[in-house]
Amino acid sequence: MSGAEFSGRGPECPRQGHFWIEFLRFAVMLGVVGIHVSADVITEWGKVPAAWWWSAHLYDSLIRGCVPLFVMISGALLLSKQEGLADFFLKRCRRILLPFLFWTAVFLIWKKFHKAPDMTLFDALRDAAGDRVYYHLWFLYVIAGLYLAAPILRVFVRHASASELTLFLSLWFLLSSIVPAVSKVLQTLTGEPLRWALSVPFAQGYIGYFLLGYCLTRFFNSAWIKPACPLWLASLVLCIAGEGWLSLQAGRFTGFFYDNFSPNVVIYTASFFVIAQGWGDRLKGLLGTKLRSVISSASGASFGIYLMHPLWIDFYNSGWGGFVLNGKSHHPLWMIPLTVAAIYLPSWGCSALLQKLPVLRKVV
Repeated sequence: MSGAEFSGRGPECPRQGHFWIEFLRFAVMLGVVGIHVSADVITEWGKVPAAWWWSAHLYDSLIRGCVPLFVMISGALLLSKQEGLADFFLKRCRRILLPFLFWTAVFLIWKKFHKAPDMTLFDALRDAAGDRVYYHLWFLYVIAGLYLAAPILRVFVRHASASELTLFLSLWFLLSSIVPAVSKVLQTLTGEPLRWALSVPFAQGYIGYFLLGYCLTRFFNSAWIKPACPLWLASLVLCIAGEGWLSLQAGRFTGFFYDNFSPNVVIYTASFFVIAQGWGDRLKGLLGTKLRSVISSASGASFGIYLMHPLWIDFYNSGWGGFVLNGKSHHPLWMIPLTVAAIYLPSWGCSALLQKLPVLRKVV
């Protein structure tokens, strides 16, 4: 998911004094759980009451861009560091490789006994190689790829000027966001996608979010907060109205405005990152010491929460506890936040417990 700095035991922990990063990571992890809960309703267009669908759509629109935000936090913290290649890869192997191997094995076993009893060892190895183990583990593949490129990107950002970094991000936004969006619109209207021959491979994919997080932190200016607020609000309204209208016209959920690289999500994510950074100190002052401590603790457990929360989703969906709990058990307006809390809290507890165990602490 994202991409990013989850905890001190997972990807890079935040620098001291950066409470806004801890709060952002805490809030975004709640959002990731919320996206997976609301998906049960959003993908059921026409099968659930319209009011239910719109309630879930409203929640999901509010928490768009969670994984890109994780990737941006990762870039902000990782690309500013300087260390030798040996130290760099040794640290990242401990933080990513061990959790990757452990949780891949856990979810393959879970999948074997609860979803795919006919799965063979070859099937398991093929799924692990092709990112088909479980729906949330794709993020580990993304972050591992970004970590491999990070030492090279550090050299680039260290010597690149603000203008050169702006050029790179502009290319990325054009090729990863604008062009695909235009292509989808044209395909919808004419039946033919945009035929775009120009390719700049290194300026595409999540690497853009990785660098965007670094740039927005390195060059942060408090004057950005004022325009960021209406941009954030406009992108939110566009997602709510745009996806609702498109789905209504298509008679199905389209997901056009939900894509992590759609222009509205890029703008939403970048503006939210700026707002969080700009208001971080103010927020820290408003919150009491105990509440800040709770947020910091939850933030530190985010990697484990991310890795294990699908187990709780499956537990509640299966009815093993004697009841079924998900976003469509009753009206999503209150069932989604209730289900998110019921998943997040035990995941947090389990993650905190694993962090106290000498061996298993390395996998969360």
